[in-house]
Amino acid sequence: MITVSALRTHLKHLFSRPATAWVVLAITLALTLLLCQMVQHASRQRAQENFLYQAKQQQQIIVERLNDYLQQLRGGVGLFNASQDVSRDEWRLYIQSLGLAETLPGAQAIGFARHVTAQDKAEFEQARRAEGFGDFRIWPAGAREHYFSVDYVEPLSAINRKALGYDGYSEPIRRAAMQRAAASGEVAMSGRIGLVQDARPQQAGVIVYLPVYRQRQPLATAQQRQQALYGFVYGAFRISNLMTGMLGNTPPEVDIRLYDQRVTAANLLYSPDSASIAPRFSTDLPIDFAGHRWIARISSRPGQEQANVGGMPPGLVLAIGLTFNLLLFAVLLGHIHHRREQEQIACELRASRDRFSALVENVPGVVFRTNCAPPWQWEFISRPIESTSGEPAERFLSGELRYIDMVHPDDRQATEDAIAHAIATHTSYEAEFRITDREGRQRWVNARGVPRYDAQGNPLCIDGMLLDVTARRQAEQELRTLTDALPVAVYRYRRERDGTPNLLYVSQQVERLFGISARDAMADPVRLFGHIHPDDLPGFLEADRVASETLTDFSREIRVLFGTGGERWLYLNSSPQPMADGKIAYVGFVEDITERKQADCLLQESEDRYRRIVETASEGIWTMDAEHRTTFVNQAMTQMLGYSNAEMLGRRIDEFMFDDDLRNHAEQLGTGQQGIDQRYEHRFRRKDGSECWCLISATSLHDEHGQFAGSFAMFSEITAIKHTEEQLAARESLLQQIFDTSSVAIFLVDKQGVITHANRRMAEMFHCRQEQLIGTPYVAHVHPKERALSQQRMQALLDSDIGNVDLERRFWREDGSEFWGNLTGRRFYDVHGNEHGLLGVIADVTERHLAEEELRIAATTFQIQDGIMVTDAAGVILRVNPAFTETTGYSAAEAIGRDPSLLRSSRNDANFFRNMWAELLQHGKWQGELWNRRKNGEEYPEWLTITAVKDKNGQVTHYVGAFHDITERKAAEEEIRSLAFYDPLTRLPNRRLLMDRLQQGLAATARSGNHGALIFIDLDNFKTLNDTLGHDVGDQLLVAVARRLQAGVREGDTVARLGGDEFVVMLAGLQESAADAAAQVEAISHKIISELNPPYQLGKHELRSTPSLGIALFRGHDTGVEELLKRADMAMYQAKAAGRNTLRFFDPAMQASINARAIMESEMYRAIEEREFVLHYQPQVDHTGHCIGVEALLRWHSPKRGMVSPAEFIPLAEETGQILPIGHWVLLQACLQQVAWQADPATERLVIAVNVSAKQFRLPVFVDELRNLIRHTGANPARLKLELTESMLVGDMDDAIVKMGALQGLGVSFALDDFGTGYSSLAYLKQLPLDQMKIDRSFVRDILTDPNDAAICRAVIALGKSLGLHVIAEGVETASQWRFLRDEGCDEAQGYLFARPLPLAELQQWLQRNTPAAQTVP
Repeated sequence: MITVSALRTHLKHLFSRPATAWVVLAITLALTLLLCQMVQHASRQRAQENFLYQAKQQQQIIVERLNDYLQQLRGGVGLFNASQDVSRDEWRLYIQSLGLAETLPGAQAIGFARHVTAQDKAEFEQARRAEGFGDFRIWPAGAREHYFSVDYVEPLSAINRKALGYDGYSEPIRRAAMQRAAASGEVAMSGRIGLVQDARPQQAGVIVYLPVYRQRQPLATAQQRQQALYGFVYGAFRISNLMTGMLGNTPPEVDIRLYDQRVTAANLLYSPDSASIAPRFSTDLPIDFAGHRWIARISSRPGQEQANVGGMPPGLVLAIGLTFNLLLFAVLLGHIHHRREQEQIACELRASRDRFSALVENVPGVVFRTNCAPPWQWEFISRPIESTSGEPAERFLSGELRYIDMVHPDDRQATEDAIAHAIATHTSYEAEFRITDREGRQRWVNARGVPRYDAQGNPLCIDGMLLDVTARRQAEQELRTLTDALPVAVYRYRRERDGTPNLLYVSQQVERLFGISARDAMADPVRLFGHIHPDDLPGFLEADRVASETLTDFSREIRVLFGTGGERWLYLNSSPQPMADGKIAYVGFVEDITERKQADCLLQESEDRYRRIVETASEGIWTMDAEHRTTFVNQAMTQMLGYSNAEMLGRRIDEFMFDDDLRNHAEQLGTGQQGIDQRYEHRFRRKDGSECWCLISATSLHDEHGQFAGSFAMFSEITAIKHTEEQLAARESLLQQIFDTSSVAIFLVDKQGVITHANRRMAEMFHCRQEQLIGTPYVAHVHPKERALSQQRMQALLDSDIGNVDLERRFWREDGSEFWGNLTGRRFYDVHGNEHGLLGVIADVTERHLAEEELRIAATTFQIQDGIMVTDAAGVILRVNPAFTETTGYSAAEAIGRDPSLLRSSRNDANFFRNMWAELLQHGKWQGELWNRRKNGEEYPEWLTITAVKDKNGQVTHYVGAFHDITERKAAEEEIRSLAFYDPLTRLPNRRLLMDRLQQGLAATARSGNHGALIFIDLDNFKTLNDTLGHDVGDQLLVAVARRLQAGVREGDTVARLGGDEFVVMLAGLQESAADAAAQVEAISHKIISELNPPYQLGKHELRSTPSLGIALFRGHDTGVEELLKRADMAMYQAKAAGRNTLRFFDPAMQASINARAIMESEMYRAIEEREFVLHYQPQVDHTGHCIGVEALLRWHSPKRGMVSPAEFIPLAEETGQILPIGHWVLLQACLQQVAWQADPATERLVIAVNVSAKQFRLPVFVDELRNLIRHTGANPARLKLELTESMLVGDMDDAIVKMGALQGLGVSFALDDFGTGYSSLAYLKQLPLDQMKIDRSFVRDILTDPNDAAICRAVIALGKSLGLHVIAEGVETASQWRFLRDEGCDEAQGYLFARPLPLAELQQWLQRNTPAAQTVP
């Protein structure tokens, strides 16, 4: 039997043999290498999982961006569906509104390919050439039955012009895509092609086609769709540009190559410039889009394959193991060779233990060892356990506390099951659970452990680490709270192997969308399927099955049914994502797209579920002795400073510092020697002289006597962080400078609308100091007329989920001046995502507004009767107007791009043009007469004015020529020369001779002091005679009248014919007294009337013709010749107004009235420009007294006249044509106001009635004008009513019916205004598509006292009811009137009883009072 003493002796003998140390070293080295290989294998697995996750993300990004592009193209199809006749300008404006650079980065062109039959080909080509595309043709050449020619393409750059006329149907790959799109009615993408715009065909491109069908055609079958095909909206993409646009923010960890259908060199679509030659990881993922499949080969990049992998590097494991082996080997050799040094070795072992303990204590977690059976008693635990649990390690090691008891009861069983499973399967485990610390707080802990076994496989212990992940769990909970607050339902879903749906998570919004709570939905996902429309359910389930099996993205639009019988459209979108357990789950969202069936935003889950655990061993490690000389540095430390290990050992740490930092370092060393652990930042000098900033965690080491023996420190390089901090400080300074020096006003407002920040430019823009802006309400700086609306919109933006706003409005300065500004605003969030108000930017666009107004005027001017030609500085024609074409015979397409010499005739020599250009260059303008040649060769005279247009530097940029054909004038001049001074028909003096004699008469009266007189004679109803009996009879009458006039005046008086039926008699030598002269003239005038009244016998016709005479006295040169004629003419019109066949003298009051009218006309033009017109609104109430709408009434607030009555300026506007721009402005304001009211539940149902003038309604473009206003403003046409008068409808009944029908199709309603005051034909009344009749106020005023008015009102109400029309009465001023009308069946009313026409602000107050006047009517 071996005694204990003998065993001890045997062991001592064994460990005294040198071979034993070498055997131990060999075993430990083998174990170290094995452990290193295991770590390396685990690292590769993590890297591959990370790569696959990134690859799936890139696949999802590409598909999402392609779908975004598709939505923009669908908008183009919607444009054609709204109006089949989309013009080239409308297409250009639509594409420009998309902002291709932002919404479709990488798109080469967006266009429309029109279907052209062989029979229409020539006509189509000719029409496009007439538009200005002189060389337009359908290409490639060749006879085909159908062509799909590129008709519109934007942007219309030089390179995209090459595509015009191209027939994509002639090329097989494009044709195949077109056929798929036409047959299916869905989008189709072509295979790999070369774009016709590319000079290098080898560049890969694709075309995406969406079919456009003719309106109101059956589309149920593929054959019907093919027959109704109108063309294709298409997008042309160069793959390299497309990928650059889609992956502009692609992380650098992966490379992407794209192949068309198969992975071959010939099918390569895209390859990055710096692709990896031999990637470590690679995978092929399908991208299905528009009926076509791409293969994305995604590869990892060298240098990035280990990024974000986590875990301890194998090299570090090997270094630690070797260090441990060498230390153990040294201990054994020391024990064998020098037992006398045993105590010294023991001290060194204790120092080694301290270093290891320091290493463990600096690991960001708790290192532990526990036994392999419940209750899992700890055998070792590191000190950070106290910061995690609040309990010291000793209490756990002593058995006083059991860690498993601190685990939350709900998590305990799952944690124990994970540990037991790991032990049984010889695998590691990872679990997350809650614990309750010493203070009673709950904390989340991530536990990872690896069981250890003996040679027989029996479990010995478990080694592992605990990490406090409370912060991460809180972030996840915040994310869950955020998803519940989103307007979409976010979910995570996967289909289990047996096909069972498993809803892992869904946000609370699912209850709003499906009517099922989130808890019930996760408990039984099948219940959600029961709400899906039966027609959509099979397709939905099949798409879900395919996506789950192929691990592709899932996107679907479905209808959901509710118990009330209603349905809602939902859009589901999800992508496969790897989970922590290695399985794949679909993560996505459900959005309510009932009003818009497209996804506006996608929720993106956090890319990383776990933060990378930073292992301190991967940082620099530096140990020093008591003299602060280096005793050990690891490889990371040497790499950090650029020295070798040998260059650092034995040197003091301060030798690696800058001189400026030594004093601070000395203070830190003193603190460390006192045994205080430190954590601080310090700067070191690298070998190359550069600086290296480090975060240092230092621990002092002491010997067994408690004396300072050295220190152990871990170094984390933070140089980049320091540089980043410097850059952030510089960037903050730069941003502040940008904020202060910006050319636009930038400001912040809080949630109460008060300005909290404003830059210098804003103060300059508002003519005040910055501090005067701070603390003031934003709306105080808006123009008073727009202040209330601005307050409503800002509050609506703050209260809703609208992301941003972009609009133009007027702003107000303290000095009373105003300016136009473009305001862009968006919500402002801090770094924590908390909303703090709004960020606004104001750009002064006053000059642009003025320029736009000038452009509108210029565009109107361009349509005048004179021909206009615009050239560049070199004389090349850029633009001509219709009058140019009418005069010269050259169309715009034929003239643009050519020299004006194409019009030159043979009558003007080179010297003429030399002098013309000399004057033009010297003075910037030339005008004169010259001869030109028409297209048919005919030469003609014209009066030409040329004006040079210069830029701000005085350089000529353009020339504008305006001309008119003076052929007739020249002929007239020739005739005048030949006929001298007499009218050829009557042989009376003509106007020219009259003017000459009148000048003589003025001179004669000036000399003599006597009066003269001018009698202006016009025959009454002469035009009717001309129209009925012909001009020959009319000429005979004029000759007869001339003879009678000559017989009726004195010898020496002048009788002249001005033209038409206008004659003038000049009387000279009258009395000196004005009264006596007037009596003489009156007697002569009556004689003239008596001479002209008897009937005329003209052939077989006996006719009577009466005159109207206007008389103007004159003496001397106080009044000019033209003024005299004008006065006599005005007096003549007064005679006509007095009943004809009479005479009138000129009255100065008459002149004043005409002058006043001219002044008002001028002021009205300025009123349009200065925005002096405003709208007042008069409420309209139903029979219960509730306001159901308003009538928009125009008011003119003139700075000079004050409030001008519509009765004064409306007739003048009608007469001068200004009613057209005014009417357009009224319709625009009504639409904008209706849009503003839509946002308020109190006003969203109000109908705005607008009066439309006859001129405006009769415009051919009136329907298009109103349709565009509704589309551009977003107004609801069902809340817009047009009031038309009887007179405007009677003129052209058919045109009125067509226009009203088209507008009713949009939802606009019509009211017949002032019914009963006009023609009132029942025949037209039953034909017109009216919705309402309006009783005129003239009948309502005396309804209680005049039986006739009462009878008319009853008849109108009864007629309206019988025709199914609503009846409204205007001008209701008393409760008795309203009671009478209401009793007779009148539906609605308006008038002063309820409210006068109110400005917008007062109307809002009236609406808040809920129309009390109407409610109190008995």
